[in-house]
Amino acid sequence: MVREPSDARRSAVLLEEIRSEVRKVAEGHEVLAQGINRLETSFGELRQRFMLMEQALGKLVGRSGHLWRRLMSKRWGAWLRVLAVGTFLANGFAWAEDQRATIPQIIQSAQPTVVMVQVEDGAGNVLGFGSGFFVSTRGVIATNLHVLEAEGDTINVKLSNGKILPAELIDVDIAHDVATLRVEGSSYPTAKLSSNDNVHVGEQVVAIGHPLGLENTVSTGIISAVRQEDHDTVLQITAPISPGNSGGPLLNLQGEVVGLNTATILEGQNLNFAIPIRYVRPLIHDQPNPHLAKLLSEAYGEDENLEEVVYVTSTGTHYHRQQCQFLSQSALALTKGEARKNGYSPCSVCNP
Repeated sequence: MVREPSDARRSAVLLEEIRSEVRKVAEGHEVLAQGINRLETSFGELRQRFMLMEQALGKLVGRSGHLWRRLMSKRWGAWLRVLAVGTFLANGFAWAEDQRATIPQIIQSAQPTVVMVQVEDGAGNVLGFGSGFFVSTRGVIATNLHVLEAEGDTINVKLSNGKILPAELIDVDIAHDVATLRVEGSSYPTAKLSSNDNVHVGEQVVAIGHPLGLENTVSTGIISAVRQEDHDTVLQITAPISPGNSGGPLLNLQGEVVGLNTATILEGQNLNFAIPIRYVRPLIHDQPNPHLAKLLSEAYGEDENLEEVVYVTSTGTHYHRQQCQFLSQSALALTKGEARKNGYSPCSVCNP
């Protein structure tokens, strides 16, 4: 016979169960309290970091720092802090990448600024051509001087939209083989010129021009060397260029013009050269240089002998007299006419 437990026994068991549950709850509260303490400590450290960041941002934005602190003191300041930190970090990580455009973006932006420069006779026959690009919204175009050396009557410029305009010569830098032209009108798309003259070997570049008349041809490469010749700087590049590229822009991955594509050595393997953009800047103005006629007369006088033998080097862009101190033993002999046709300009030291 099984006896039923007495009421007192049942009460004692129930009381023990209740005590056990209470102990579990107390232990849970203790764990929760420890977690809250750790969380408060973490929030305290995070708050200190936010304060330091707020101070740094306040210094960075200068006078706007006062407004920043007012915003940060609002009830929703914590959410602003989280948003600001996320934005700050995201922008920080993406900043370097954002400074570089993709090559298609560079081409899309630069191509409308690139033109074809044509020297024509009175009958409209093209005697010589090359490339150029707008450096001013008021119609100023940069190109190579040797592009204009054909004995023609007029200089015409073909824009990216196919329109052909007459151009006038406004200035030259004979020593660096640079010239600027101007066409009538305004609001022309303008290439962005690099404000930093420091280019680095290995830096990627993009060349745009009209090689052999093939309009808007694009090539890419790197700066393979930065050379000093006759106290001047010349950029050696691996971006392939050909006759007709002369005068076109050489761009970096920020879409800025760092050079003027100038010459290629046909006897070599991808030996191409550009003139740094700093030699172009002094020639950017609207009105013709008042000394332009004298400069051209001194450089290309009627009595000049284009059959005279001059000398060039495999890595240079100037031609020299045989006794020039900057001429290496590996020099190649050409006539002055041939040297100019291949994009070489006269040495400013020996003045051939």
